[in-house]
Amino acid sequence: MGPDHAWVGVCRYNMGLGLWSLGRYREAEQAYRQALAIKEQVLGQEHEEVGLVWNALALLYKETARFGEAEAALQRALKIRTSQPKPDEFLVAGTLTNLGDLYYTWGNLAKAEHHLRRAATMAERAPVQNPQKYGTILNALAVLYCSQGEHARAEETWKRALPLMEPVLGDSHPHIA
Repeated sequence: MGPDHAWVGVCRYNMGLGLWSLGRYREAEQAYRQALAIKEQVLGQEHEEVGLVWNALALLYKETARFGEAEAALQRALKIRTSQPKPDEFLVAGTLTNLGDLYYTWGNLAKAEHHLRRAATMAERAPVQNPQKYGTILNALAVLYCSQGEHARAEETWKRALPLMEPVLGDSHPHIA
C-alpha cells in the first residue's frame, strides 16, 4: 500500500474529521485536500466518495466563514451526487440542506428557502424513508420561515417535523424538548 492508495484517502478524510472536531481547521483542510487528491486520482473526479469529501470540505469552509468557497464546494458535491447513475436521494437532499443552511447563514433567504424546499421534497419522496433526516430538513425550513416572520407556516412545518424526530431522539432530547 503506497501513499496514494484508496485506504490512505479514507484515513486522510477521517483525520480531517478528527482535526475539525478539535478546532484545528487548517490541518483539517489539509487532510481533506489530501483525501480529495487521492480519491480523485484513484476513483475518478465524479465518484460519490469524492462528493463526500467536497461536502465535508464545504462544511469546514462554512464553519470558518469562507462562504464563497463553501458554496463552490457544495455545488461541486451536488453536481457529483446528482450525476451518479442512481443518485442517493438522501445524500443529494443532505447537500441541498447544507446549501440552504449556507445561504441562510449568508443572509440569502430566497436561495435558502429554494434549496431547503427541494431537499424536503426529495427526502419525502425517497424510496427508503429516513424520518430523522426528513425531520431535520423540515426543522431547518421552519427556522427559515420563522426568521422571515412567517410564524404560522413555521409552526405548521414544526408540527410536521416533530413526529418524525420524537421516535428517533426521544421526547427528552434537547432538539425535541
